[in-house]
Order: sequence, then structure tokens, then C-alpha cells
Amino acid sequence: MTAEDSKKYCIGFIDIRCGAKIIAILNIVVLFLAIVLNIVFLAMILGIKARLLPSSNEIEETTTKRINTIHGLCASSFMEILLLYFNFLLKKSIHKQNVQNIKHWLVMYLMVLIHIFIYYISAAFVSDQPLFFLGIGLLSSLIVLLMMYVVKRFYHEELEHLAPSNTTDDNNETPSQSA
Repeated sequence: MTAEDSKKYCIGFIDIRCGAKIIAILNIVVLFLAIVLNIVFLAMILGIKARLLPSSNEIEETTTKRINTIHGLCASSFMEILLLYFNFLLKKSIHKQNVQNIKHWLVMYLMVLIHIFIYYISAAFVSDQPLFFLGIGLLSSLIVLLMMYVVKRFYHEELEHLAPSNTTDDNNETPSQSA
């Protein structure tokens, strides 16, 4: 196998294009399920309001917790819908050459990676079990890094198809013109 052949495969056996497609499809499925679960949790939280009739202090505390939970669910649903959109664009760019969509996916998942670092490190500082949060954060970071590595290789492969070659047939560089 030549260097050119090994360049087109990720992890040695899957084509880069196929790897990016698998990443996009798996992310679409996972994010769709997460959005559905957020909607179910939101419906459950809003349904609890009708059934609770505690004292006035308990009502105020329950209302505050419910509002915070609703805000959290809405924020995570918004982010999941945004990520779902970028994964649809990545899947679409596999069939059509659109490097801009691939670049947007990479930027978005870089932000996800930064969010994972910040969230799990800060959770480890305030938690009674910091190793648990650091372990989960490390595992999540490695998964996102692997996805980004495959998509970045796909991005560079697509850029190679778009860019004209600056070399001649015998791999010598073309001479530069003097001014």
C-alpha cells in the first residue's frame, strides 16, 4: 500500500468519506433521541405543576427549581438542534463537495470540545467525586477528538480535490518567476 492509498483511509480499514458519513449519521440519531428526551422531560415537568398543591414556601422553591430545569432543557435542546443541523450539512457535503459545511461542522465541534473541558473540569472542582467527572470528561473528549480527526482528514481530502496541483508530472516543483 502506498502513502497515497493509506492517506484515504481512517483507522486503517474505513474510507474517510464513509467514516465521515458514519459520524454524521450516528450524531444525527443520538441528537434526535436527545431532543425527543428533552421534550419528554419538559412535558413531564410542565405536567407536574398541575398535580402539586403544597404550602406557599414549597410552591416558591418548586417553582424556582422548575424554571431552572425548563431553562436548562430549552438551552440544551437549542444546542442539540444546532448540532443536528450541522450534522445534516456534513452528511449533505459527503455527496456534494461543500468544504464550507465541513469547516462549519469542525468549528462547531471545537466549541463542543471546549464546552466539555470547561464543564467537566469545573464539575470536578465542586464535586465530592472529582475522578468520576474527570473520567467522563476525558472519555467524552476522546470521542469528540476522534470524530474531529476523521472529519478534518475528510476536509483536507476535499480541499485536495478542489485545489489545482502546483507540481509537474515528475513531482518537481514548477520554477517560480522572478520579478
